[in-house]
Amino acid sequence: MAEIVGQNTDYDLYFSEIDLSGYTDKLMNLNDVYAYKWEGEEQSIGEKITPAVSSIYARNDGSYYNLPSYVGAYGMAYNVNYISEEDIPVTTDEMLELCDTLRGNNITPLIFSGGVNEKYYDFMYYQLYAQYEGLEAYNAAQDGQIINAQGEKVFDISSTYQQGALEAAQVLEDLLWYDNNNIVKTSTALNFADAQVQFLSDESAAMMFNGSWLMNEMAGFVDDATFSMFRIPVISAIRDKCTTVENDAELAALVDAIDAGSKALTGEGYEVNQADFDRVEEARNFCYLGSEGSNACIVDSDQINSGLAKLFLKYLYSDQGIRDFTYSQCGAVLPIDGIDCVEMIESETGNRLSAFYVSAYEMLSLNKFCNKQLAAIDMSCVDEQAQCFERQFGSQNAKDRTRAAVSFEARKTLYTANDGEEYWDSLFEHGLITAEEHANKHVD
Repeated sequence: MAEIVGQNTDYDLYFSEIDLSGYTDKLMNLNDVYAYKWEGEEQSIGEKITPAVSSIYARNDGSYYNLPSYVGAYGMAYNVNYISEEDIPVTTDEMLELCDTLRGNNITPLIFSGGVNEKYYDFMYYQLYAQYEGLEAYNAAQDGQIINAQGEKVFDISSTYQQGALEAAQVLEDLLWYDNNNIVKTSTALNFADAQVQFLSDESAAMMFNGSWLMNEMAGFVDDATFSMFRIPVISAIRDKCTTVENDAELAALVDAIDAGSKALTGEGYEVNQADFDRVEEARNFCYLGSEGSNACIVDSDQINSGLAKLFLKYLYSDQGIRDFTYSQCGAVLPIDGIDCVEMIESETGNRLSAFYVSAYEMLSLNKFCNKQLAAIDMSCVDEQAQCFERQFGSQNAKDRTRAAVSFEARKTLYTANDGEEYWDSLFEHGLITAEEHANKHVD
């Protein structure tokens, strides 16, 4: 960050994991890169990039100063010796039941890295939150808006305390609460590398929430045939939003049918209306992207070779560059829709991919979403003292733990206190309301 902000000219091109949305004055405009079509190709780079990803890099004026450098999928890595394919949960209630079964077999269900600011479970929280509220409502809430009865987006302070935030946090509490005995007891003392080594080497736990890049980080360390990954289950509380899904068994049957490609409203174990089918289908078929903040940028200086740097980025997103990147088999891909990564890699290398990579690339083929870099409203309801869900729920000392309902109420208070001062200030600072609207604390 210091080198970029200081406009260091030792390097032409930077690949960053840091949100640089507030430093566009230090970066070179990349609109010409987004508009570029590689010779012989029909689509520009901007047209190739998944809209859900490119939209988070667009500044308010429509300009681009960063190019996404890769994305990955978050999912639940698991040991196939402990969990069979037929036991993979498709709802969060089934996930909790799986934990019960594993404990009954003297297997610890979960391990995680609880170091400060590692925050892996934030990303499960975002996905569960969006499942419950629906993607449109979730995305609107990042701008402080709700979807009204007429289907219009309107500013409303209730967007800061949607029920989905509490429901999602409650699932994580049920999974990670120290006294529930679902976690390796020392998890909050582990950094991500130590937790991964322990998970992959000594079979201390059955599952670890992680990214599609896990096996690449641990390459040469473990036989990846022992591990696979399943996508985040559908939040069981979504039944509250449905009128024809009676219980979790029916919800699970509906999810199984959706996974099998069915569009029928009636099937084995379920009978629902179209609205409920559509809601559950959407919830099942999107994933929160890991590394959504990973980007390439060029320092705005006439002392660097910006032409060569831009040419590299243009090649990266050429058809050949996309293939080269995919062949690397790192578990992460460029954010391009319509690519069968498994077929591409296996046909190029002649080798069968492991179940872990097959499952990871399957998740990356789902509808993608991620939080906006310029979101006005922080969607998390993590306790400020704990700093991450892992520590909030999994700390060994009971005094360090905070219930989901308590942190949810604290978030609500933050945005609603003093006539919603924090809410209105956030909208104004992000350019979503005018100075007059801010002064009046009212939007028609």
